Amino acid sequence: MADSGEEHASKRRRVDGEKVDLTKRDEQRSSLPASSGSQTAASTGWLWRCQPFYLNAIVDYGRAGGANEGCLSIRDIIEGESGQVQELLLANFMIDLDWMVSECPVMRKMQRITILTGEGSALDQSAGRLRKTGPRVEVYRPPLPIAFGSFHAKMILLTFNDRIRVCIHTANFIYPDWWRKNQAIYVQDFPRKQQQQGSQPSTDMEDMEDQLVAFLRATTKAGDWCDKIRQFDYSTAIGKIVASVPGAHKGSDINRWGHMRLRDVLSSQPDPQNLQDFHLVCQFSSLGSLSDKWLLEEFAGTMVSSSSHRRPARPSVPMHIVLPTVQQVRTSIEGWAAGSSIPIPSKNLKPFLQPMLHKWGTHTNTSRAGASSTSACPSVPHPPGRSNAMPHIKTFLKYGYRKDDTDRSPELAWAFLGSHNLSKAAWGELQKNNSQLSIRSYELGVVVSPSTLQQLSPLLPHPSLMTRSSGPSSSAAAAAASPPSPPTVRSFLWHKTSDDTTNAPLPRLYPATARPPKTPSGCRAIGVPVPYPLPPVAYVQVRDEPWCVDGKHSGVDDMGQTCPSQLTRFYGNGRADF
Repeated sequence: MADSGEEHASKRRRVDGEKVDLTKRDEQRSSLPASSGSQTAASTGWLWRCQPFYLNAIVDYGRAGGANEGCLSIRDIIEGESGQVQELLLANFMIDLDWMVSECPVMRKMQRITILTGEGSALDQSAGRLRKTGPRVEVYRPPLPIAFGSFHAKMILLTFNDRIRVCIHTANFIYPDWWRKNQAIYVQDFPRKQQQQGSQPSTDMEDMEDQLVAFLRATTKAGDWCDKIRQFDYSTAIGKIVASVPGAHKGSDINRWGHMRLRDVLSSQPDPQNLQDFHLVCQFSSLGSLSDKWLLEEFAGTMVSSSSHRRPARPSVPMHIVLPTVQQVRTSIEGWAAGSSIPIPSKNLKPFLQPMLHKWGTHTNTSRAGASSTSACPSVPHPPGRSNAMPHIKTFLKYGYRKDDTDRSPELAWAFLGSHNLSKAAWGELQKNNSQLSIRSYELGVVVSPSTLQQLSPLLPHPSLMTRSSGPSSSAAAAAASPPSPPTVRSFLWHKTSDDTTNAPLPRLYPATARPPKTPSGCRAIGVPVPYPLPPVAYVQVRDEPWCVDGKHSGVDDMGQTCPSQLTRFYGNGRADF
């Protein structure tokens, strides 16, 4: 288990050096379109659609690029006008607070900002500078009672006058994570409770309210946020929170955290009707030291869980592990430097994992150094063209095929995004004859499924918000016909279409890497933006080498650089030109 702590310490050593401005490095990337005034990724009506989760906008692809369609920037999440936004809670492993304020200047107008992190003293200095601009800034470091653990959870809570925004994601709060790597984002708004609803906690631990409160209480910090969370109505939550907190969890607590929480959620939900030939996918950016027994019995046993069948002792469902190859890192938009965010040591790439390895991305990447990597694949991700941005995203899912579908279109039984990498430190390990779950780190994630999305639909924004980026109309007639001024803050609200879930058909989830499935009347098909195809593309064993951070890698990258013996992660405080 020490490997997880060594891995985090190694990552910290690579990023704790002097911050380097990205200006010179970014001059080598492809030219970007000039800014048109909007400082958010969501500049078209399509982007206003609520999704189960989002991908992040990548600055190299440009504002108008198809690869950023339907994607969000951090500015799209932390936004608002003075008097609307109230308080902000930030939780993360790494936080460049100066950069965040440059990206999200509304932070200066907030009443209070609470930070949960494992960051060092440099963050305290940044917090002191921010305090001088107005908000009260509090920095807390949750306890780490077990050796080699870390505070790795990634979350934003933002309160407005009328609602709270909950955002759980995969990115550190630093420039390259949000603008130059693939990330996943769950974000949803929840209204204040009506007076008759009261503020008493629910007895159902699957309720998002209780999960958020339980997680914050486990950090022993920011306790007053628990009272704030209780003021909002989470009955329209489209997913279930899966959190990890350090400790040896026993009794009823064993199913509250880690992969046993995920198992508990999945065991209460049926597999989609007529879905069969299941496959499991584990996609992550860091890998712990795993045993065959833990991965293929304990963790796979969680991933196959369902109320539709009994969980086998050792599941026979195929498992795919999605990892970038050395060639994919070399030809990526960051070049070799991207590999520092995939800190997998060679000792953890054990032989039993090799047959499960599958590539990141799907299609031809033509490098500026003249190399190309082509993968034959059955589908193209949506948004397309993101393969040459390396993954810091973490996704776990189960997919299958309908037995009557001759097209073999994959459908999702469920999908998880979060901060969890594939490690026992993050997900936990059963011990003492399965009576105890040992977890070392704090993590946060969300699982969505047809069951969690049943009878829920996005609440459409005001019509004028859907064309906000086009600017004000110059037509007097149009102005006269326009409705009253709408809210200036976007909405990530969902609503119940009906309270009757007994007869309503479950929606069908499909990866946006494939065609929507054919659905009967009254059954919705909901796309999930998974940025790799299903099935993923298998390694060619004689040609494809999985990336490991301590390997000796030859050749020049797309910036014309050779791979240094000690990778350095470049980041700075500059606001992205987007």
